[in-house]
Amino acid sequence: MNSVEAILLKANIELAWDCWSDSEKLQEWFFPNSCARCLIANHDFRVGGNFDYRMETQDGSGASNFSGRFTEIEERQRIMMETDDARVLYLTFFESDEDEIEVTLCFEESTEIPAEEQLEEWQQILTRFETVVSQYTP
Repeated sequence: MNSVEAILLKANIELAWDCWSDSEKLQEWFFPNSCARCLIANHDFRVGGNFDYRMETQDGSGASNFSGRFTEIEERQRIMMETDDARVLYLTFFESDEDEIEVTLCFEESTEIPAEEQLEEWQQILTRFETVVSQYTP
């Protein structure tokens, strides 16, 4: 893994997990600030299942796809994904207490985009994830 990013959330683990596993919730946050939305073409959340997300700018002039398959899923603990270009991304969910969890994202960097830009985009995505999780937290 080339890069690691972690966030600490004030939420229960079931809610955070649901925001990753539920395609309707996922499309609320799975895009960097440079994009305005995420269109989910496929989110077959199971080992061997495929994912295909399209992140687009508001006016549709720019877009990027993020697609591949889920290679490992441990309920409320870990998600491992392999992209179509054979890069690995994985997330761990660690419940430090009843209402606080740490989500760690590790990813292999693409050779097509500068490393700093990729890290910044993942940070933006995780910040958006944190915001959506907090909106669902009672």
